[in-house]
Amino acid sequence: QRKADPEHQRLAQEIQDDPSLKGMANTAYKQGMGRARQEREAQLEQDRKVLRAAAHKLGRRAEKVGSNAGKQTEIQREFVELVQRGVGLGVNEKALLSNSQGMKR
Repeated sequence: QRKADPEHQRLAQEIQDDPSLKGMANTAYKQGMGRARQEREAQLEQDRKVLRAAAHKLGRRAEKVGSNAGKQTEIQREFVELVQRGVGLGVNEKALLSNSQGMKR
């Protein structure tokens, strides 16, 4: 869509023709990409923290449940869901288990 816009084409050509503009455009692009990467990493870390806290809370619940089979099954199902969420965030099952100390496999 931008490429069809004559103003965009004119600006793109102007940037290509002027080395200083090209350098500034490249610098701005790299800075924007770096900032976006930092924001993604910060969000991922925040999501991992939330996931680890949920695993810890689930472990505490597991400790309180004791031998109630129905509740144990429910907690195991919730733990599987946490593991599945963790895969997308780069947190493995072992790390979640260490956060949920009361859980048994």
